[in-house]
Order: sequence, then C-alpha cells, then structure tokens
Amino acid sequence: MRRSIAAVLCVSAAILFLGASVASAGEAEKVANPAYKAWSGHKVGTVAKLEAKVTTKGEAAKLMPQATMTINMTSKLIELTPDKAVVEITMTMPGMGDMPGRKNEIPAKIDSDKADETALIQDPTMQGTATDIKKGDEEITVIDKKLKCHWFSATMKQGGREMNTKVWTYPDVPGNVVQMEARSDQVDMDLKLTGYEEGK
Repeated sequence: MRRSIAAVLCVSAAILFLGASVASAGEAEKVANPAYKAWSGHKVGTVAKLEAKVTTKGEAAKLMPQATMTINMTSKLIELTPDKAVVEITMTMPGMGDMPGRKNEIPAKIDSDKADETALIQDPTMQGTATDIKKGDEEITVIDKKLKCHWFSATMKQGGREMNTKVWTYPDVPGNVVQMEARSDQVDMDLKLTGYEEGK
C-alpha cells in the first residue's frame, strides 16, 4: 500500500514537471510551443536533474504517514526532430528505488490558446486549465549561482482539483525550469534544479 501511494505522489509530482505540454485538439491556430523551444536548443542526451521535497496533507497524509519525501528527478532529451522533442522523466525515492520512467512527446506547435508559459509544466494527459496567471522577474540562487529568472504563477485545474503553482525559469537551462513551488489540499511540492549536462 505504501509503495502504491508513493507512486501516485510521484505521478502527481511529474504532472507538474518540466518537459511536457498540453495536448491540443480541434483546428485552432498552431503556434510555437514554449516547451519544445525549451529543449530544441540542446543536443540529444542532454539531462536536467532536479530534487523535489513532497509533503503530504489531508487525506494523503493519512494514507502516507511519512509526511515529507525527497524525490530525485531526471529529465533526459532522447529524441529531437523539427516536429517534436521526446523527453524521458525518471524518478527515484530513497528506500523505494526507481519508479517507472515516462516518455513525453512535446510537439513543436500547439494551439495558440495553450501557448503561454504554463505549457512548460503541463502534462499531455492532464487536459487541465491554468487560471490567474501572473508573471515577473526575480534573481534567485540556483546551483550556487545567482540567476536573473522569469517567473510565473497560476492556478492549475483538472476536474475538481486545484494546485497553486509558482515557477522560475531561465532560458539557458534545458527545459527552462529551475525552481517550482506547488500547493494543493493533498500535496505540497518544492522543486529545485540540482544540475544539468549537455548531450554530446
């Protein structure tokens, strides 16, 4: 039971992870996908590493007594074409080992109404919406470096669930995401970039 709940939490974390975009539908105008752009300037084999601190609350805390967990995430660019990028996300939890990897296909073009910054963190299977989008600029310290980052915040909605999210981005980093805070009634997550390596 504990491992199954942990897997659910990992998937929840991955939903708000870099390297994916909302799947588009219909015949809306197609425009450049910010999530594709965040990877297209890098070579296949490029890796971004992040660490997430996940804290359970509410009903999730009753099912998962270990209140705070550390999840190590790796996002690797495994394919890049003019039409799409494919990013594989893997996660490891201390004491539980590796979780199954997920391959996300990121199209180069998406519907114009899905092309704001939130495309950087939404999962293709989520089919959710983002509201109350705000943005600004801020200098933060990431991997012992001070970076002038762009940030955005939004309320991410899927079905009856909401998650308030703030994300800091930097254009030279694969995937662009360097820090994120996500808060819901079940889970709090604090994520930071811990390193990255360019492909060869």
